Amino acid sequence: PEQWIRILGHRIGKLDIKEYSRDLQLNAGLWKGFDVEIGDGDCGWPAVRKALEEIGYQGWATAEVPGGGRERLADIAQRMDNVLAIKAV
Repeated sequence: PEQWIRILGHRIGKLDIKEYSRDLQLNAGLWKGFDVEIGDGDCGWPAVRKALEEIGYQGWATAEVPGGGRERLADIAQRMDNVLAIKAV
């Protein structure tokens, strides 16, 4: 995905964050590739963060995953912080 960040540049208005596993896709089917938690798939998050920094992105990022109760939401928030390298203030 990082190549698309550079291609689209300033046209990116918001990020929808999800993960993908090529291994699951190949072994369980195309749509099963999306059945992986943020940070546990094949996305190269350091390269994504670098590309976002290069284009000066400062917009929103939304987790495009199923929700749940407090524990699930806390896990999603932690995963988003981890992949986007957000530090608590």
